[in-house]
Amino acid sequence: MQQTIFTTYPNPTNGNFSIDLGERYLTTSIIITDLLGKTIQTNEFSNNQILNLKIDEPAGIYLLKIETGDQKAVIRLIKEWLGLNLVLIIMR
Repeated sequence: MQQTIFTTYPNPTNGNFSIDLGERYLTTSIIITDLLGKTIQTNEFSNNQILNLKIDEPAGIYLLKIETGDQKAVIRLIKEWLGLNLVLIIMR
């Protein structure tokens, strides 16, 4: 059995990310869920190798369930809290 390697970047993400399937597939299904299994988003793609996606959910950990042809994978995606880059200004 051949091992499938899909690459997700950037991970962690601010919300925009890409998946490189390694080659073009006729059809690809992406389901994004939270850690409790709640479906956040579903996407269908045709004849693509690079998939560009966006997740508008709060910061946290999400699962990307990828199915293409006879290949399946689950990838953990971390969405960062954008506030990590904020600077606190204290007025005196």
